[in-house]
Amino acid sequence: MGDWCQEPLGEMGNPQSKTRAFYRKYAADIVSRYKDSPAIWGWEIGNEYMLGADLPKLNHLPPPRDGTNEPRTAADKLTRPMILDLYQDLHQSISEIDPHRIIVTGDAMLRNAAWNNRHRDDWGLDTREQSLEMFTAETPKGFSVASIHLYPGEDGKFFKDEKVSMEELVKAVVQEAHGHGRVVWCGEFGAADSGPQERQMVERMLQSLKDTRVELSALWNFTLPGKTFQKGIDVTPTNERAWMLSEIQKFNQETRKKHWSPPLTLETHKIANQLKAKNIYETPNPILVHYLRPCRIHLRL
Repeated sequence: MGDWCQEPLGEMGNPQSKTRAFYRKYAADIVSRYKDSPAIWGWEIGNEYMLGADLPKLNHLPPPRDGTNEPRTAADKLTRPMILDLYQDLHQSISEIDPHRIIVTGDAMLRNAAWNNRHRDDWGLDTREQSLEMFTAETPKGFSVASIHLYPGEDGKFFKDEKVSMEELVKAVVQEAHGHGRVVWCGEFGAADSGPQERQMVERMLQSLKDTRVELSALWNFTLPGKTFQKGIDVTPTNERAWMLSEIQKFNQETRKKHWSPPLTLETHKIANQLKAKNIYETPNPILVHYLRPCRIHLRL
């Protein structure tokens, strides 16, 4: 976005910058246009912004500005405070126009070195305590929903003081979110290809979402037959990954029968009730499918 506004990328963290002004205007335009549509159930600010934050030294800067050979500088490095300030700014802008829908950051599962990236400028592996500290901090004040994405590769990746499974990692972050009165949105989960290992992994993901009572989740990515959005991961009703849709249907049917209520605060129950009132879902912890992104209007900048 900074490139479009002829500013360093780091200006996203400056409330007085042209970049920030563009973010606000874009968000206001989109939310104002669609806020009365029954197809919209929530607003997501971006896609995995925090994965680009606090990367050590200046070794991970983006390629040169579009259309130029101009090298990046320290002014283009993104940090967590910059992104958190942007999140809070846009949360305020969006909620002033549409105070009824949930607003989420769109972040993935945090990096396993997030604390060390931030505090030591290196790739040291974080302890459990450090990881959960960063996970909580990545959902800024005012947000009632914590965001994660779930893909293969999490087994044994966390933590420095213990190696945990994907299931144990999800349990840890969900408990952390619930402990701070937030619901959890698993905005993406899935696996590329469709072999036995991938199927087993998706089944483990589904079971983990059920066991931890994640309130809302979405498969990445549903596509109509004959269409291609992301080759190798698209799911259609007729391709080799169609079994994922059957598993999701079974998941939603099973959780609908149980009628359990997650241990949430009044505020998070209010969010859930808002979704139910809009007929977004009938189950306590439903799984949705992404359809080429527009199924969730996405402030992706």
